[in-house]
Amino acid sequence: MSNDNKNSINSDNPLIRVQTTDWNKERLEQLKQLMPDLFTNDGQLNINELKKVVDPKSVNETERYEFRWFGKSNAKREAFTPTNATLVYDEARSVIPSKLELKELKNGQNTEKNSENSANPVNSGPDNFIIEGENLAVLKLLSQSYREQVKCIYIDPPYNTGKDFVYSDNFNQDRKEYWEDAEITENGYKIDTNAETDGRFHSNWLNMMYSRLLIARQLLKEDGVIFISIDDNEVHHLRKLCDDVFGEENFLGQVSRLTGTPTGQGTRGLVSELDYVVIYSKSDEGDFNGVEFDEEDKQIYNQTDEKGQYLTRPLRKTGGEDKREDRPSMYYPLTAPNNTEIYPVGPGGYESRWRCSLSKYKELEGDGMIEWKEINEDESLVWKPYLKFYLEGRLKQPSDLWKNMDGNKKASIDLKKLLEEKIFDFPKPVEVIKKCALISSDKNDIILDFFAGSGTTGQAITELNQEDGGNRKYILVQLPEATDEKSEAYKAGYKKISDITIERNKRVVEKIIKEKKE
Repeated sequence: MSNDNKNSINSDNPLIRVQTTDWNKERLEQLKQLMPDLFTNDGQLNINELKKVVDPKSVNETERYEFRWFGKSNAKREAFTPTNATLVYDEARSVIPSKLELKELKNGQNTEKNSENSANPVNSGPDNFIIEGENLAVLKLLSQSYREQVKCIYIDPPYNTGKDFVYSDNFNQDRKEYWEDAEITENGYKIDTNAETDGRFHSNWLNMMYSRLLIARQLLKEDGVIFISIDDNEVHHLRKLCDDVFGEENFLGQVSRLTGTPTGQGTRGLVSELDYVVIYSKSDEGDFNGVEFDEEDKQIYNQTDEKGQYLTRPLRKTGGEDKREDRPSMYYPLTAPNNTEIYPVGPGGYESRWRCSLSKYKELEGDGMIEWKEINEDESLVWKPYLKFYLEGRLKQPSDLWKNMDGNKKASIDLKKLLEEKIFDFPKPVEVIKKCALISSDKNDIILDFFAGSGTTGQAITELNQEDGGNRKYILVQLPEATDEKSEAYKAGYKKISDITIERNKRVVEKIIKEKKE
């Protein structure tokens, strides 16, 4: 534009606000809209993937499905690098009840240890430990003494919401270097955030989890089970990660848990009333214990006799392989109360079969397990035999929907009542962890939680032992994460999250001892 014309353009002219278009950026954005799979997590065009689209013949026929992310190989290597950390006993922070109290409580003793580099175990029973330290280092230490000893692992790791910390995972250094690299403050960890603006947002979280799960797997017994609480942010990645670590064939289920606290109001997408518990076993030996029926389940046991509540099911086999030719020995006549002979007949009149042999039927009849009913069938009354199933002593397979349990709000209220102040956000309900332990372990097993937080797992196991006379042991690991100086926790004297972990479990022990004395 010439100088002669420059005065003819004023601030009201829309052209004054026009900017030159970045055509390359615009074309890349168009390509990203059409083919988002060609771009990496940080928005960079993957040239190799583009080549495969342009020239399909260039695809390597030997390639296979694999879950990969930036830093995976290094995270695996770091997991198996030795640590210089050691455990050191810390008697000053211990709670040691008298011998009488110990006898009453069984798991009532409480002792502690400190480490040279990071680990500080607090024991609320002869074999229970709370370890204050960086959990990857601690897991490596535990692998020396607890390899294949842990029956159940429960963890509630950072959900990677953009506000969670990223652990420092380089332990091949001396003590001073370790603490400096981990950015430890005088009162605990200085926490980094894993911001979504970081191109490696998911990779950072995966690397942190991958190394820890690799070591955690070594601690599990062959029939051991791990439970991992998670939300929508990373549940899909967590499943792939656990397939990698534990094997896809060892996936036992994904629980949907009603939290009682809807989240996501006013944001794009659905409001969430759920979080999840992803469950894997170490091997095909891992399985669940049966659980008792809840009140809703019991409603179907709607008949009662001198033996108790029961329900009935037809003695005739239904479903697959229900025909006479499938099990000829289970086709025979039975005598109804009106002295007529009854054969198993399927819908449409085909010859079916009973659930059991004649000898087994006579045994069931002698035990009072058979009930005859007169049924209206095709406008006529017909006698049919039914098999009784009693409620007492019966267990069911755990389901993947946990709804009749304490929610997150109740968990916060209970913790506030125990500690007399609201000093911790988002604790997990004690009942959730009790259920995880009940369905996966026996009364003398070890339960591990290496993202202990406020110490809910310790409370759950202590209370569970009191309820059923068990002798389960727990190991809790919590990072000495500094509390915010403006927080209620800091004002109450809790300079680190691990201080809360320890104090909570001390108070649980003291509360039980007090209740036993009253």
